[in-house]
Amino acid sequence: MKFCFYSKNDPNQEPIGACEALSLQEATKFFSLTKMLPIDQFQILFGVKQYTYEEGTKGSSKQLLTD
Repeated sequence: MKFCFYSKNDPNQEPIGACEALSLQEATKFFSLTKMLPIDQFQILFGVKQYTYEEGTKGSSKQLLTD
């Protein structure tokens, strides 16, 4: 299964990162290690949810700058 994490301050819950994991707990552990935070602190700042196709295709407000 694919999971993503997002900032709890983001009302749109836009994914910051994604990974393949067997469970939500495994994904949470992976993301907390990635952010170098203990799991309890990570869970205060970030949420983890199953990553769906729709999550990956949401329009992003970020644009590339061109000359």
